[in-house]
Amino acid sequence: VAWLRVDTQTILTIASHVITKNHRIGVTHSDHRTWYLHVRDVRESDRGWYMCQINTDPMKSQIGYLEVVEVLVHQGEELSQVPALFGVILTFLRVAYPSLIHLKCRPISTRVHCSFEMTAVFKNEMILYKLPQLEKCLLNTDMVVREGTNVTLRCAATGSPQPTVTWRREGGESIPMGAGQEVASVEGAVFNITRVNRLHMGAYLCIATNGVPPTVSKRIMLIVHFPPMIWIQNQLVGAHEGQQMTLECHSEAYPKSINYWTRDKGEIIAQGGKYEPVLLDNAYKVHMKLTIRVVAPSDFGSYKCVSKNSLGDTDGSIKLYR
Repeated sequence: VAWLRVDTQTILTIASHVITKNHRIGVTHSDHRTWYLHVRDVRESDRGWYMCQINTDPMKSQIGYLEVVEVLVHQGEELSQVPALFGVILTFLRVAYPSLIHLKCRPISTRVHCSFEMTAVFKNEMILYKLPQLEKCLLNTDMVVREGTNVTLRCAATGSPQPTVTWRREGGESIPMGAGQEVASVEGAVFNITRVNRLHMGAYLCIATNGVPPTVSKRIMLIVHFPPMIWIQNQLVGAHEGQQMTLECHSEAYPKSINYWTRDKGEIIAQGGKYEPVLLDNAYKVHMKLTIRVVAPSDFGSYKCVSKNSLGDTDGSIKLYR
């Protein structure tokens, strides 16, 4: 029985003797019935076709392809958690031999790089798996854009089988797609948003999966800038003297706005005395309230709620009448 490297026509072993000068190659057998080719400290250069040849007349042979994969395990993670599927086992006799893998690890930055010492026995078929990995050079970082522009989010992944990429919002909210349509997720490495608006703002997850755990993901924050806008539900509010009355405005802006109330002549209404201004902030939305504790004759007239940020300013008017 001989083992050969097909692509280079190199004889690796004959019977129990190692012919190649590659010290990482070894050969063993089980009662001369099953012959094992051992490849230690596997490298990318070991990838390729190998042949197990039985020197009978006529000669019999079996070939198989050895893929080289790499696993990155986070420090602190049990190495036993690395799926056994990463051991590629091929058997010439079509006997289901278990995967024999020894992980040799050394720290690289904040991760551990694991290489394989595998017992490769040949079979007609083999299944190869590789953890999905996100390509850092093809990942968007957090993005800041103006409302109304077109946005492209990119996230490329590699692995075997080829991973699928899915985009979701971190909080599980639906994604606006225009024309009143919303979806829970978007498939594909490239996610295009036409005329982005404030409803698109938030954290998105690029999720890559290929059936080999774990699933990997990257968080991208999309920030949409727009000038303030104000709307008022009741612009005419009736009251009588001695009554407590609350005026309300709603504003939206990002970057976050400065919000305050003024009277007819533009004087800013401060906290204290008969007035109680309150701001309820929720992301880019602000609910403005102005409570007049006891309405007096001088309180009738016009009030303005004002909102300003670096992109502009606006205001809305409310008239308090008897």
